[in-house]
Amino acid sequence: MATLHLTRGRLHAARLDGQLADGADPAGSEDLTVRAGRLLRPRERAALAHSLRRTVAEARGAPCPRGCVHVARAAVRDCAPELLALAAELGDPGVRPQGVALTRRLLADATGPLYAATDADGLRAAVQGTRDAL
Repeated sequence: MATLHLTRGRLHAARLDGQLADGADPAGSEDLTVRAGRLLRPRERAALAHSLRRTVAEARGAPCPRGCVHVARAAVRDCAPELLALAAELGDPGVRPQGVALTRRLLADATGPLYAATDADGLRAAVQGTRDAL
């Protein structure tokens, strides 16, 4: 039975992440429990932290060539301290699944503030909300 939940969790990861990011109780279903456990794995959190650090480094460097997904470079540069603090906090013990799911959303949503911010305020608010949820 646990294998079934692991498989369903992988197939529906985005939906489950969305529910967790929106504040669903991980104990609300076995699928949510399994997904929350995967999000809390050190390897998963380290990968998200690495993505945040890489995003900041790329925003500080030369523009990405054509064909790349472009972040809101100016907003990312302005919010670099907050983004790097989020990356560091992902390694802390006792983080909560909601904060990890919000981090995944921040990195994956191409219409979100990491990619579409016109100024740093929207990105800063999203990062602070994510940090608060950790």
